[in-house]
Amino acid sequence: MIKTGRSGLSPGPWHRSGTFKISKDPAFAEKAADVVGLYLAPPGGAVVLSGDEKTRVQALDRTQPVLPVAFAATEKRTHDYVRHGTTNLFAALNVMTGEVLGECKPNRNGANFLAFLKKVVEPHAENAGALPRT
Repeated sequence: MIKTGRSGLSPGPWHRSGTFKISKDPAFAEKAADVVGLYLAPPGGAVVLSGDEKTRVQALDRTQPVLPVAFAATEKRTHDYVRHGTTNLFAALNVMTGEVLGECKPNRNGANFLAFLKKVVEPHAENAGALPRT
């Protein structure tokens, strides 16, 4: 727990909050059930890949080495850093095996993301038959 202020009181879990948004789509529950069903029980040997992108990830480097975790002490790091620009992360999760495939690109565009998706799907193309080429 973090001690704050002169009183030394610790903020409990009741001080934490989160947000969520409810879909206004009347067919949302059916669509969500279809997606969850695909993850839980893929049809006939299908490979389920979940892909996403995280743009403008900062490439940072601390000015001093991180101090490792010790008995009764957390990892420590300096507050200052050197910035090495940004990168764009593309990632895909093979839901069945847990394998994660990732790639960083200097810029974010449709061509890079499509090339990444093709690279991720390629090892599974033999089992799926002929994939359309574009």
